[in-house]
Amino acid sequence: MIPCTLESFDIGSYTFQVILDTGMEVGGDVGVSISDASGKHLLDRIFYFGGRPDHVRAFARKFARSPTYREACRKGTTHWARLDRWYRQNESVYASRLGTGQIAAPAESAAETRREMRRLYELLNRHLQQLEAQPAYRDRLATERESPDPSADGVDPEIERAVRLLDAIAGVAIRSSCQGIRHSTHLDEWEHGPIWFPSRHQVLAHVQFASQPDELAADLDAFLQSEGVGRCQGLQARAAKPEDNAAFVEAVERFASRVE
Repeated sequence: MIPCTLESFDIGSYTFQVILDTGMEVGGDVGVSISDASGKHLLDRIFYFGGRPDHVRAFARKFARSPTYREACRKGTTHWARLDRWYRQNESVYASRLGTGQIAAPAESAAETRREMRRLYELLNRHLQQLEAQPAYRDRLATERESPDPSADGVDPEIERAVRLLDAIAGVAIRSSCQGIRHSTHLDEWEHGPIWFPSRHQVLAHVQFASQPDELAADLDAFLQSEGVGRCQGLQARAAKPEDNAAFVEAVERFASRVE
């Protein structure tokens, strides 16, 4: 569905455009885009599993009238902004898993996925402070703050050796890579798997090739499948799931070190 504007209104010197977009993450159908009097875009917010007109208006009034709240929104330190980071990370992992493997009509599968993702959102909301207080999360947050942003030109530290070994093989050129998300915790109420820490890395560890010999690609694919950690298809090798990211990188490293 193409995004459409539900309404647009002004409060003070700020314009709020309410948007319907069912192509967003599960539950993220309604969003608000905020701009100032000059037309400069300031902020977007998605109202996950919400978006009632009174809720949207209450947020807009608070944003327009409270400089302190406005600054917190723009810095991403409000409760909703922090919750959104946790939800988006885990939605990207679980939305595609839920509802698969069931003998059900697509509409039934989609409805079940939405119910489970709403339950995940509510669990994260309820346990947000507990999750953020974990030493492992706080340490990871500090590490990411001190690290450069991932980029197509850079190589993540935990996949660097594997990439260098691959790049040294005749006929191989690397376009980009990512070590994938690595760190997680658990909530007893969520039976589908780990709760992944928000991260700037992509969900799955992968290597994107600019070029590689067909025989090498086939051998790498067979090796990753035998290890049960991923595939190499076309010009991309990637982990099967986030839980395999570290093992995928180790497997790629072992494979590349054996190629003469």
